[in-house]
Amino acid sequence: MNKILEGHVAVVTGAAMGIGKEIAKKLGERGASVACWDIAADKASETASEILAAGTKALGLNVDVTKEEQVRDALTATIESLGVVDILVNVAGGTCGAPSGIDNLTPENWDQVVSLNMRAPFLMCKAVSGGMKDKGCTDEKTKR
Repeated sequence: MNKILEGHVAVVTGAAMGIGKEIAKKLGERGASVACWDIAADKASETASEILAAGTKALGLNVDVTKEEQVRDALTATIESLGVVDILVNVAGGTCGAPSGIDNLTPENWDQVVSLNMRAPFLMCKAVSGGMKDKGCTDEKTKR
């Protein structure tokens, strides 16, 4: 496979299973070093192990992406292990086990769903944007 992403560092949230896991593995196949972030620590580590076994650097981290402090700490660990992040894939999301139907949904359920699906991507983008700018990732470079 083409190693077009060699020298790049990616963070994939929700990397423990499903689409997030497959995206993380594909980034690794393309040569990127991949930080696999998920609230399911064991499965995030399994994804990272699969990427490592295929010959690319990877790191599995237990991160609740709705918590700003955990995002900051995980970003620090990622940078120390893999380097500055220049690829971010926000996959983590879902219903947080909230019951279906508006009649069954509590304000607390709603807050959890909004936090995971809206706050978390904001926190992630905010956390990595400075490093991306420093690394030269700008809108001008991506325009074609």
